[in-house]
Amino acid sequence: APWLAAACQQLAAPNLAAFVQGYSYTGFAKLEAGALVFPPRLNVPQDVNLLWDVRVFSTAGEWHAWKNNGIWRDRRYPRAGAERISIPRMYPLWSGQIDYPEKGWTRFREVRGSEVWVPGTYDKELQLKTIALVDFHPDSHLAGIVDSVFCGWEEIA
Repeated sequence: APWLAAACQQLAAPNLAAFVQGYSYTGFAKLEAGALVFPPRLNVPQDVNLLWDVRVFSTAGEWHAWKNNGIWRDRRYPRAGAERISIPRMYPLWSGQIDYPEKGWTRFREVRGSEVWVPGTYDKELQLKTIALVDFHPDSHLAGIVDSVFCGWEEIA
């Protein structure tokens, strides 16, 4: 999809990854030449019309697009002139068993069968690195988390 290729060019960072949600697949994907590449063994259809949420991210930032009543909306982070308080957060990706059923992919599996596929080869469990964005309500002056940005993952020591 042209909009996906444009997002990849705007981030212009090495090691871009994606997190997608849709009817055909929910999970991580690689980005190669502006196209989503899913774990081969899962036989995910390459139809982006089946998706409703796409996050392209790296340590340099995130482009997040979501479908709202059939129309794609998006936002980029960081964005010039939109300074916000941010809180770094880490979320462990569940595991129990780590294996490498496809070249260039690591599969983390739970005993009950749930699994997460992540592009790359990892020997330890991973944690997802995010940034929680805080904003203030102009009338009440209360603060709250208004968005979350994916910015990579790292092995848990």
